[in-house]
Amino acid sequence: MINNPVVSVLMTVYNREKYLAEAIESVLTSSYQDFELIIVDDGSTDNSKEIAKHYITKDSRIRFFENKSNLGQFSNRNYIATLAIGKYIKYLDSDDILYPHGLELMVKSMEQFPEAKIGMSTRSVHSKLPLYLSARDSYIQHYFNKSILHFGPSATILRRETFEEFKGFNEKYGVLADQILNLEFAAIYGVVLFYDDLIWWRRHSDQEYNLRQAEYRLMNHTGNLDVLKSENCPLDKKSSDLAIQNQYVRDSRTIFILFLKGHPLEALKTSRLFKIKLKFILLSLMPNKMRRFFTF
Repeated sequence: MINNPVVSVLMTVYNREKYLAEAIESVLTSSYQDFELIIVDDGSTDNSKEIAKHYITKDSRIRFFENKSNLGQFSNRNYIATLAIGKYIKYLDSDDILYPHGLELMVKSMEQFPEAKIGMSTRSVHSKLPLYLSARDSYIQHYFNKSILHFGPSATILRRETFEEFKGFNEKYGVLADQILNLEFAAIYGVVLFYDDLIWWRRHSDQEYNLRQAEYRLMNHTGNLDVLKSENCPLDKKSSDLAIQNQYVRDSRTIFILFLKGHPLEALKTSRLFKIKLKFILLSLMPNKMRRFFTF
């Protein structure tokens, strides 16, 4: 194993025998080779453990661990980070793929902008990348232009020491803990944006996102309001109030879509849970450019 790797690639696993070998191979074939790969199995009942153990014999940079009991998604993500020794931590989900050039570009870009503590492969409106956005600019872009911070761990790279200072993912946000951490990092340190072709996020029916949609909606509502009301929010009061209003408008649109798709009871339950007012429903029907004239 490399004594002091620049990057710790972290792969948490739970019943991913169909995808795990491809995910591991994608790391090993990276153009950037100064890494360690840590794999932690969270009590898989399929052949995931056997696949991971096979790769230990092939490459000394791989370390493998088994949890005695199932910790769950973000508890396991926090645990695996405690095993890392690299300057950066790079999560790669065990059903995703890291493209050969991905790790190299991420590391070079983070080194180019040392003031940032998080970098992200995202669908940016900017033509010249990589690009560093300050805390305020990243929030303006995210909440008033195009979402750039709502991506999962496979799309990000983080400075390990800062991750430890944040005490990892806040598990109270459940399936959205990763996206809230992105917002918390960006609120203080800004963000480096990369091109969006560095990883392949595999879509399939067994993903947590697909299995827990109701929880995702709740955590999206709660988490975004929390960061926008936080003392670390880089927006001024007027802008943060407008961003909060926009969040309620987006939630109103989600409720409206639930109703149209034939889920009226779920739409009503969500509306009451989010305390959606008629004003927000009306605003959700207006063009984006009109909403800025309406405030709390």
